[in-house]
Amino acid sequence: MTEKSETPLKIFSISALALSLLNLFGFLGWLNFLCSSDNCTAEATRINWFSIFNIGNEFGWSTPYPVIGVPDFIAINASIILVIFVFKENWMGYFSLNVPKSSSPTKEEVPIAITEPEVVLSFTKLYNENTVSELKSLLKEKNQKISGNKNTLLERAIECGCFSPDTAVEVSGQDENITSESLDVDAVFGTYDANSDGRIEHSEYVAVHKSEVKSGGFSGFVDRLLDDSPELRGQRLWVMFALSVLLVAAMNAYAMVREPEVIKIENLVEHNNEVVSVEGVVLSWVEDPYSSGEDRVNIIIEDETGVAQLRWYRFGEIPMIGTKVTATGDVIEYNGRIWLQALGNGALSWDESDVPEAPLIGISTIAANPEHFVGEAFTITGYISKPVNPNATFTSLDLRDHPTYGNHEHQMNMIIHSAPGRWLEAGQKVEVTAVIEYSQKFLQWTIHTEGPEIRTVGSNIPEPTTIGWSNYQTWSYNKGARVLLDGEISGEEIIESGGELRACIQNAGDVSEFEGDEVSFSGRLIWSTSYAGWCIDASNSEDVELIDVSDAENILGQLASNPASTLEHIADGTNFLVTGVVSGATLMSETGDTKIIIADAVYPNTLAKMDAYIPVGQHFGWLEEGQPIVVNLTVTWNSVNSEFQLMVADMVLTGEPTDANPYDLGDGAPEFYDLNKITSIVGNFVTIEGQTYLQKEGGEQKIKINAKSSSIGLNEYHEGLTLKWTGRLIEVPDDITLAHHYVLDEADVADVNGNGIADDAEDN
Repeated sequence: MTEKSETPLKIFSISALALSLLNLFGFLGWLNFLCSSDNCTAEATRINWFSIFNIGNEFGWSTPYPVIGVPDFIAINASIILVIFVFKENWMGYFSLNVPKSSSPTKEEVPIAITEPEVVLSFTKLYNENTVSELKSLLKEKNQKISGNKNTLLERAIECGCFSPDTAVEVSGQDENITSESLDVDAVFGTYDANSDGRIEHSEYVAVHKSEVKSGGFSGFVDRLLDDSPELRGQRLWVMFALSVLLVAAMNAYAMVREPEVIKIENLVEHNNEVVSVEGVVLSWVEDPYSSGEDRVNIIIEDETGVAQLRWYRFGEIPMIGTKVTATGDVIEYNGRIWLQALGNGALSWDESDVPEAPLIGISTIAANPEHFVGEAFTITGYISKPVNPNATFTSLDLRDHPTYGNHEHQMNMIIHSAPGRWLEAGQKVEVTAVIEYSQKFLQWTIHTEGPEIRTVGSNIPEPTTIGWSNYQTWSYNKGARVLLDGEISGEEIIESGGELRACIQNAGDVSEFEGDEVSFSGRLIWSTSYAGWCIDASNSEDVELIDVSDAENILGQLASNPASTLEHIADGTNFLVTGVVSGATLMSETGDTKIIIADAVYPNTLAKMDAYIPVGQHFGWLEEGQPIVVNLTVTWNSVNSEFQLMVADMVLTGEPTDANPYDLGDGAPEFYDLNKITSIVGNFVTIEGQTYLQKEGGEQKIKINAKSSSIGLNEYHEGLTLKWTGRLIEVPDDITLAHHYVLDEADVADVNGNGIADDAEDN
């Protein structure tokens, strides 16, 4: 390559390296005015070298620094290698042998005089001429030890004089001159300096040794690099450096694009603690399987060799039952059980062609030939036999072709996996996409579906089930269902006309105008712990009737400190309008009464607190720690627990709960009274073996965290930053290790001004 042709290439290589570095740090962001698409934002500050021809739309731009994408990585490495190649002559200048030609080799005589002859026993010769048996025989004659290896035996034989002088080698003791010759620089230059410019270049060295490697090719190139000649070893440093850069770049690129090995489910046991992929059909899935608030779904996948469970944390979109998917995760084996565990999006993939068509068929069609539908997904409509709780993660019921029991011709057992998230009423018409399997345990065919995928058919409005006082003992069969009961209104109860049976009524508003009247009362049948009997809840929505709080008093201290007076109020049935705060966070039940603790003030200013029972329908979701509250209540005496208890009739939230409870990871395990509260923890968000943790900065203490999928704290800008995360501190049981783990659930960082940067990171 001539000097004239090298100049443009050098300019190009330097420009390429400079542009790659400038683009990496976003200094070419001013060029995004070329992007005419509405999807191009101010954050599009780096050119996507793989799609530079799309610079006029959003596909030609990538995310901002510090994310280093594959295009930037390859561009920088390629430009560095190009610079090394183009400037190789300059690099070699630093390692060239540049010795003046006037210098000449010198020779000197070093006289060495050996004045006395010396008899030397040649160890090597004796070692080769004698066997171990012969050496032991010689040592026995001298009464010497015969233990040890051959070297030890030979040394012992020489020391004890087992060998006669005639076996020795005599070195003559004559004087002789030994000449020491320095490196002949002229000879080296004469051999390698073909153009006589006083420098030996790598190309000149390679040309001389080319004939030594007859095979040529890559092996010849490597052989020349590994040549043992000491004269020009430094000349090859630039080549070794370039090869090392290329090797590291190739290894990093392979690590980024490497796909996990796809294996059969039966071979999972052979890949413990490895990341693998399996292909199979989705049989079922359950979201939050233990109703503990985990952001997790368990998915059952089957192939022709077996069945595997995928435990997917911070999961994404879930396919319908019967879809052929590829699941990727870590193989976990514990106590004889094995499963796949994954975190975040990408653990499950499928194409549109993998989703089954799920044709609409009837119950009678399946009943005639159920084997024909095994392994296929289908859509079926029918009427469910019993109500389904919104939070029930596993429900077994019957799907019938008629809403009324006894009038149906066909029915099939149906198992609902995962909570439906809403009430499903008995007799309600639903449409489900399901698969069918034979249950060897119950000797029957069963269809499996998912709660969130159940679709109600609006044309059918289920009628309440009519119950009567005569079948009071069988009311439990209708627990949770909407019922219709005839009876007489007596205060907050409905009683049997002319009898002693009674049930409480809840969330019915003011029914005093019906006092003593015979009515038909409709609502959801529930069992009340506080009432110790059946109740009918008339609430149909989350809205509750407000009460006048102007006369409310903080009298908890009076009720607790004067039990005699409180007992009189119990006898009189006195109603109190009480103010207080909720002590401890509590999740309200949707099927019965919820016990909470009402205190007169927030800890540590608490002087009195009492147990209170909130009827279903008064509030949904969580009641937070420190929530100001006004309740209309009566007081009862619980002889079993020997305490006064508050029976709440109405409730109003009058303010905001207290701020998040701060918790330091260095304080050890949380106390029981810290659980279920909104808690803030400062730490670094890390991922260890597929599980996310919040780790103390500079320490080893950490706690599991389930961050909201939409949290800005998960993006690249906040990576590695110490932030304050706020969520609910819960305790989650592990049925495998038989241990309990603390988890900061539904955690997020604060962004008050909404600029997309966490408040803790504003100054970074």
